[in-house]
Amino acid sequence: MMVIENKLIHHDRNLNYPKSDFAKNMNCPKSMIQWVDDLTNKIFSNPTGKSKFKGNIGCRYCGRYYSVNNGTDNVFVGLKFERPVGHKLVVGFCVEVPKTNESSKNEYIDVQKLLSAHYNYYAEYTEIDEGYWFYIFIDDSLFCCKDSGSAAAEVEKVLKDVLE
Repeated sequence: MMVIENKLIHHDRNLNYPKSDFAKNMNCPKSMIQWVDDLTNKIFSNPTGKSKFKGNIGCRYCGRYYSVNNGTDNVFVGLKFERPVGHKLVVGFCVEVPKTNESSKNEYIDVQKLLSAHYNYYAEYTEIDEGYWFYIFIDDSLFCCKDSGSAAAEVEKVLKDVLE
């Protein structure tokens, strides 16, 4: 089972959902969803960083969130299902847009540092989070051969490069 979130409909409530049904909705094998669950569980094995494995059918992603900056900001590791390019293993960083004359709340991430790390990424604005999500793509070969050890090392390298 996994948790399905939909912030637009159920902002405070998440629903338990079979991984097989989620995989069917995303048009991928259940083994792919299970591999990402196992990978993210391995990366976030410490009790304070561990969160539920979540999926969002409407926004087309699944993975785990990791709290940073005393729990006020999130990092996401998981799969992003993009219709034109298929599925991509990503590390995502939410960067809130500061309100007029306010400083940014997420000083844990320096956007210039993220950009200068020379990773392949894309960014999208989401109104519900009132900010931009920067998604860094993890090497597809690690995902295709299901090499969770190397994938975990690559994710940890990205986190170190961007967060420290």
